[in-house]
This record gives sequence, C-alpha cells and structure tokens, in this order.
Amino acid sequence: RGAALRYLGERADPRYAAAARGRLNDGDAGVRCEAVEAFGRLLGVGAVRELVPILEDADRKVRGATIVALIRHGGLSGFLHAGRPLHELLEDPETAARVQGAELLGELAVQGFYGPLLELIGDSDAAVRRAAVRAAERVAAPELLPGLLASLDDPALRQAGIPAICACAAGDVGRVEALINDRALPAAVSAALVASLGSLGASARPILTRRLEDDRAWVRAAAYTTILKSRATGEEPGIGRTRGFACLERELREAFERQLCIADLNPNPGSLLAESMENRAQADHARVLASLALAYPDLAIDDLRKALGDQDLRLRANAVELLDNVVVTGKSLLIPYLAGTDAEKLVVAERRLGLDRQPRIDRLRALIDGEDPWLAACAFNALDDDERRRLEPDELVKQAATQLLQSLDGPKRGATEGSSMALAPLEKILFLKQVPLFHEIPGEQLAGMTPIVTEMPFRRGDTIIRQGDVGDALYIIVEGNVRIEIDGRDTGKVLGSREVIGELAILTGDARAATCTAIDDVLTLRIAHEPFWNMMREQPEITIGVMRIVLGYLKQR
Repeated sequence: RGAALRYLGERADPRYAAAARGRLNDGDAGVRCEAVEAFGRLLGVGAVRELVPILEDADRKVRGATIVALIRHGGLSGFLHAGRPLHELLEDPETAARVQGAELLGELAVQGFYGPLLELIGDSDAAVRRAAVRAAERVAAPELLPGLLASLDDPALRQAGIPAICACAAGDVGRVEALINDRALPAAVSAALVASLGSLGASARPILTRRLEDDRAWVRAAAYTTILKSRATGEEPGIGRTRGFACLERELREAFERQLCIADLNPNPGSLLAESMENRAQADHARVLASLALAYPDLAIDDLRKALGDQDLRLRANAVELLDNVVVTGKSLLIPYLAGTDAEKLVVAERRLGLDRQPRIDRLRALIDGEDPWLAACAFNALDDDERRRLEPDELVKQAATQLLQSLDGPKRGATEGSSMALAPLEKILFLKQVPLFHEIPGEQLAGMTPIVTEMPFRRGDTIIRQGDVGDALYIIVEGNVRIEIDGRDTGKVLGSREVIGELAILTGDARAATCTAIDDVLTLRIAHEPFWNMMREQPEITIGVMRIVLGYLKQR
C-alpha cells in the first residue's frame, strides 16, 4: 500500500488525491506516512485543511511526515501550521524528539533552515549531534561549516561530518581549496574535499592539478584517484607527461624513504607501529602505481598490479619486462621498487637516492613531531624506557604526545557512569586488537571506537547480563572470570580475558540467552547498542569483523 501511494504521488495528478485521502486513517503508521506525503503532493495548498488534524496523530513518525508535507507542499498556510510543532520538536528536552527534529530538517533540505540545525550540531546529546550532522549533508548550507568543522573533534562524528562538509562547501570552489589547505583538518576530510573537486567541473581543475604537488601524501592520493576517474570517463584532465614524470619520481623517492625508515625503526612484529608503517607502505605503493598511470596513460595498471602480485614467476617476469620496455623516466627506481627484495630496496635508497640511515630514536622523534597523528601516537607508544628518558627534555615532543593521545578519546562531556578510566586510549586499542571480534580491524580505525568504549567494573557475585533482558550492550572481559548460567543452571563454562559477552543479542536485538555472573572482581569494556550500530554503519571494517563472528557461531551449530 505504501509503495502504491508513493507511485500515485509521483504522478502529480490531482485525480489520484481521493485514493491517497482514503489511506490517511490506515491502520498501519507507515502507510499513513506515505498517504500524508502523497496527498500533500497531489493537492498542495488544497490539502492543508485535511492534513492539519493529523499533526495530532498518535504516532510520532506520522506527525513528522505531516510536518514535512505541510511545509513542503502547503505554501504559507502549511508552514504556519507546521512551524510550531517543528519548533517544539527542536526544543524538546527529550532526546528522541530532537533527533526527529534534526531528521525532519534533513528531509526538508531547505538551506534557509540552517539556524536550528547549527544549534543541534552542538547539542549536549551524542545521538542528536549525529542526526544533525547527517541532516547537514542534505541541507548543504555553507553557514553550517563552522559547526561541522568543530564536530570533527568528536571521532564518532567524523565519518558523517566529512560528506556533510563537502556538501556544504561544494558551491564555492575557493572555499573548498581553502579548506583543503587547512592543515588542522583531519586527513580524511582533506582527501574527501579533494575528491569532491571532481564533480565541480572545469573551474576546479586547476585546484586539483595543484594538489599533485601537495606535501601531504593523502591529498596527493586523493588527487590521483580523482584525476584518473575523470580520465576513465573520457574527460581529459590536462595533465602533461612531464608533470606525470615528476609525480612518479616524487612518489618513488618517498616510498624508498619509507622502506629505509621501517628498517631503521625495526618495530616489534604485531605492534601498532609495525602495522601502521606497513599500512603507510601499502599506501606508498598505491600512489606509485597511480602516478605511473598518470605518466603512462596507455599502461593497464590494474593488470600490471595483479601480475606483479601473482605467485607465478613467469607472470611477474612478464610484468617487469613490460615496464622495462615502456617506462623511460624513473625506470632505474621503479623496477627495483616494484620487483626487488627488501634488501635490494635499501641498497637503491642509499646508493641511487643518497638517503642516509638514521638511529631509531631519531626516526621515532620525527614521527612524533610529524603531521600524521596516528603514526605519532604509535611512535610514542613504541618508545622503550631508555628512549622515553632521552626524549624527556624535549617539551614539544611531550606536548605533541599528550595532545594526540587525548584526541583519541574524543571530547569529554562528563564522566561516564561506572567507568574507572584505568586504561589509556592506546591500551584500549591494543587490547581490542587481541579480541577476535576486532582482530582484523586496523588499529587506526579502532581508534575511532575509543569514545564509545567505556570501562565497567563488577564485584564478585555481580550479574553482568541477565537471561531474558534486552541486549543493550556487549562486554569485553579485561580481567577476571565470568560464569554462564542458562535457566538457572551452571553450564560449567567460564569466560576470561579477551572474551566477549552479549555480542549476539546486541546484533539481533533478541533477549539475552544466558545469565553471566562475575566469579571474582571483573573489569570489562562496555559498548552500548546504538553507538555500536552507528559505528558499524560508518566503519565497514567493523561490520566485516562482526560478520566473521556470526559466521563462526553458525558453523558451530
């Protein structure tokens, strides 16, 4: 019925208004929502008199749909009737009402309504802020930018904030460039803004070209991707081969510098620093291939990448031979980088590029002082006691480390009830990496979860979850042991450190299947249902980790 009403509304023929009117009192709230929108769309101002009483509907969603229909289709009369209930939602002390108010503003997508949305972006409640930031993407008012930029301080809002910022800045190429040049913005925001240049036409092309010379690797990577996408659709970005050769040479040099840095650091396998440096090295590799595609448009880069990574030696040899025949500028660096061993790369870095080896502590200091906050955090965490003492007099290092570690926890909006806050942000990330649910997720992305992970201690004999209760959170055991009971009977199973309690209930919404009781004093990390689902929507890697857990349970049954 709802789909039929949507169809009738899209026809914009007033003759269908009677059919929509007949469903305004339908027993299903979803159908009533569709009927309200279709009726308003079909009759416009003529629908106002019949829609106004529905503002008192028992269902909140129906009332919201009526507000939108009156403002969108009812002219001045509709706005006067719906404006007051919308204002009441925005000012309501109840969180759910303000969330709905933000969602309605997003649905209306009227740029002139930016004022109340800007206030909601700074709301004291996280759910309201999240809804407002998402709505901002649809409203796309430049006036929202200050609030959206401030919201980036909250890691939980960054994923939603990035497309909202791009949408609000999209109408002004100069503003986009100014934001890209703002080095205080997170890397993901700068990269997304560069990508947005691809949809802004010829006026953005010079800005995009200048980004190829940016000293920030993530900005250049976004520029390569955007330019190559334009080229794939038949649009010639106007990048000459000389510029392409310069890009390739630069990326190769930085890639070799990274290899040398990794060798000097010699990070512990499995450490956050090792993982992060490896991720950066993979990003170097991607930029080398992208700049190669820029310099040599006729090369089939995807096929070349697959061949170089193939286990078949003949395929790899053919790929190297192809490069040897096609590449002119940069060949002496490119082939060793793509096909050489780690030891051969170090030789090239030192002998052909004249790069010097450096003491480990100098490398760590450079990372801590650098512009990559995650690498800085990992480098600071990797300092041993002696290295920490040697860096102690460097006040700038200490200040930088303090700021970046605080940034991982996000903005503080009051202490979390029941949280002892004994674990530092990096300790939480290191611990989560040991939990099967999060093991495959890079530490840098787990850092975005720290604001929603709160510590919850339990005393011996405390009930952590109770069978039959709603699954409103999952718990990860840090210390202590937990007994599992089903229907009042001890199963004999005991859970310990790094094991998860209640993960299925938080995914399915079903009642708890068992009661879990602390055998001794227990410290857990708690992740509530709503923030967890929001994080899964915004972080695909977390969703993949959860899917692995669910599949594991299914295989056991």
